[in-house]
Amino acid sequence: MGRMVGLLGALALLGGRIGEAHGRENAESCRRFVTEYYAWYVKATENSGYEQALKRRPSSFSAELIRRLKQDIAAQAKTPGEISGLDFDPFLNTQDVAQKYVAGKVTRIGKRFRAEVSALWNGKKDPKPAVIPELVFERGRWVFVNFHYNGTANLLKILADLRKERRK
Repeated sequence: MGRMVGLLGALALLGGRIGEAHGRENAESCRRFVTEYYAWYVKATENSGYEQALKRRPSSFSAELIRRLKQDIAAQAKTPGEISGLDFDPFLNTQDVAQKYVAGKVTRIGKRFRAEVSALWNGKKDPKPAVIPELVFERGRWVFVNFHYNGTANLLKILADLRKERRK
């Protein structure tokens, strides 16, 4: 009986370590995807903005995020000369693009992951993340589902608030 308990304890410990390794692997995979995406994004959309990312890499975003961003783009197009939609790059949380963006700490929250992305200016990393993308791993690939900013602000909430404001 004692050996059985010892064996079960050892298996439980080993299972926990395998689970931890798997979790780190997922976090590292997420960090690599985010790092690669931001390297591509900064180069590919240098003068064209986030709309190009939706056209050129739609598989990087959830269907809901694409739908909400396209609604905002369409609403903005109806009011040229006015700001009735996003007035910043939602993937960078800025109007001024840094030279480079790097993914740092990745946190798992249930089935979702959040990756802290920091801007680098002249080789120096900002002390706080510029943006914290939220991702899920589905159908064998990483997909952005939301972008979080300082405090409680996030892209889906901002888009919902803008939509409500336009309806008034």
